[in-house]
Order: sequence, then C-alpha cells, then structure tokens
Amino acid sequence: MSPDSVGEPPIHCLRPECKSPWRAQDTYVNSQAVRSPFCNFVDGLAMIRKWMAENPNLPFTIILEFDETEMMKK
Repeated sequence: MSPDSVGEPPIHCLRPECKSPWRAQDTYVNSQAVRSPFCNFVDGLAMIRKWMAENPNLPFTIILEFDETEMMKK
C-alpha cells in the first residue's frame, strides 16, 4: 500500500488468504475515541511526507525499513 493512498488503515490485511491483524481497533475513553498508535503513525507519516514535499531542499531523508521475512512465510 502506498502511504499516499492510505486513508484509514485497515484493521486486517486485505488479502482474503491472509487476514492478519494490522492494528488494534480504536478505543473509547470517557466517550472520546482514542486512535490506535498505528493510526497515529500513519497520520504522522502523511504529515511528514506533505511537509517534505513542500520543502524539497531539506538536507535529510527519512527512510523506513520493514522486515518482510514474516510476510514471505505466509
């Protein structure tokens, strides 16, 4: 999934053969929704990407690395 196309991250993998959990569901505290850390991360990543696009001459790059070995086992 491209970070640019993620609105609300799914709770489970979208592949029918997988359905692995991706994030905890949002919870409610005193009738207010508390977003999962995963959703906060995706929102933050989108804000960082937007900010970096608006400031193309920044002297750094942010690189995320994901361990795909678990995904390949499924």
